Amino acid sequence: MTRETSDAVVVGAGVIGSAIAYELARAGREVVVVDRLGGPGHGSTSASSAIVRFNYSTWAGVALSWEAKHCWERWPEHLGAAKGEPLTRFRRTGLVMLDVDIAPKAPTLALFDRAGIPYEVWSAAELTRRIAGIDPGRYWPPKRLEDDEFWDPPNGELGAFFTPDAGYVDDPRLAAANLMAAAQRHGARLCRSRWSQNRPCQSRGTAGRPGGRCAGGRRAARRPRVRPAGRPAAVPGS
Repeated sequence: MTRETSDAVVVGAGVIGSAIAYELARAGREVVVVDRLGGPGHGSTSASSAIVRFNYSTWAGVALSWEAKHCWERWPEHLGAAKGEPLTRFRRTGLVMLDVDIAPKAPTLALFDRAGIPYEVWSAAELTRRIAGIDPGRYWPPKRLEDDEFWDPPNGELGAFFTPDAGYVDDPRLAAANLMAAAQRHGARLCRSRWSQNRPCQSRGTAGRPGGRCAGGRRAARRPRVRPAGRPAAVPGS
């Protein structure tokens, strides 16, 4: 059996795990990525809607998503991709968010102003003009189909706000593969894994810690461990 050590073990090679591996590897860390499936993005990432939006409830969420949008727009440069390498693409479509009671627009738009994110505030009339066929009626609170009130007319109309720079990534599985390829160019290692919980391994000279067994019998140290794996995931120490 071959024993390996690393600065970090990333559990899961989806788009999050692959992105973490890339950032760690290009910062000079030795990284091992383990996944139980056949390749990057083969788990929950492959079923992602891959929406790129900015309407989050915290400053960290808004700022991070706005920064990420610019990375998606410069995807080849962000990755240091080779010419002709198959890459996923960001499709800019814009996004409309209705001004519903459960998600009032004022706090979100204050964060947009702070981040410098462009947006338009739409009245109900503008909403129906811009989005063909939409019903701007306000039906809050939700009602069950068998409730007689389900059929009541709306008690007002909804406006919305529009962010023209939102969109989606056209192939989330390929996005994970792109990130993993970039991480590997910086020395990250990817292996399929079946985790062993009860055998000691070496992590930078520290014995007695449980580790992961990769295909071929290799063992990966796991200090620190990063767990971005989707559900369900066989994770050591969980």
